[in-house]
Formats: sequence, C-alpha cells, structure tokens
Amino acid sequence: LHKMTRRTINTLGSTTLNHADREDMDFYQTPDFATQTLLHHLLFPETIWEPMAGNGAISKILVKNGFNVISTDIVERKFKLNATLDYFDSETFLTQLPDAFSIITNPPYEFANEFLKYTLTKIRPLQCCVFLPVRYLEGQQRYNEIYSQFKPSKVLMYVKRLGCYKQADVEAGVVTERGVGSA
Repeated sequence: LHKMTRRTINTLGSTTLNHADREDMDFYQTPDFATQTLLHHLLFPETIWEPMAGNGAISKILVKNGFNVISTDIVERKFKLNATLDYFDSETFLTQLPDAFSIITNPPYEFANEFLKYTLTKIRPLQCCVFLPVRYLEGQQRYNEIYSQFKPSKVLMYVKRLGCYKQADVEAGVVTERGVGSA
C-alpha cells in the first residue's frame, strides 16, 4: 500500500473524513460478527490468506473455526503475522501458498479498486471475499475495469449496519458486537 498515492474519496450521501482524521494506513478493524456471519454462507478451502490482517480480527475468527490461516500485512501491529509484506508486491509470496486457497479480507477502502484488480488478475485465488460498502458495486469505471471481466458470484448484505472501528474505540470500550456506529 505504501506505493499507492492517497487521493480524495467523494461519496454521495456520506461523510468522508479528511486524511488527518483517518487512521494511519486506513486501518479499521472488522467486527467479529461480520466474519462469523460470512462463514455461514460460503464454503472455503482449508487454507485462507488474510493479506491485510491488521490486529487479526478476521484471522482469529477463521482459526477459531478450524481454518488454516496465513496472515500477512504491510506492518505488524498487535498480532503475530506469518509474514510482513506489501500486498501489491506479493506475487513471489504465492509460492508459499497451496494451489487452492481463498482470500478473505477487509481492504482499505481507499485502495479497494486496486486491491480487487490486483487480486483477480495477478493473485487469482479460488475465492475472494471482501468486506466493502455496497457502493463498491456501482460505477462505470469499476464495471469497465473489474466487473465486466470478474462478476461477483455472491453479494451478501448485512441487514443491520456494521461499523469497522479504530484501535482507540477498543481502548475506549465503545465497540459492540457489530462494531461502532459509522457513516
């Protein structure tokens, strides 16, 4: 992610934080409920790569449910990673993965398009599951660059909003089962 340049994101109908208010490296944790619910709807091979593992929120739930999880990220936080690497330079890391693996992650929204394009064209996992706002299914540019070639096989929507959260929210004790209320 360090090779990507930051850009402004304008989204109709929501509040967009300026870069000074955003978490470093766009790091927001995924509520346990989000991962746990996903497991009830999809089938995965035994090995799952979590390439943007952060503090291990997704990885810990997957391990608890019996999956072999390979956790990586660009920096190591308060969670022991299998490797520290820049996802956009990870093609050589693929030799350490089994032939059949899935990716489950909550990519930084700022780089979601780049993440999807890179994953689907270069990494090519058996299955890729990403936590993204529904607005990431819209748009002519996304269609031209991603969805015209790679159509989603399933789209799962949460009935109640999930709120990804900052580490400061954890320390303040304001995180609920569904995260923290957010726009």
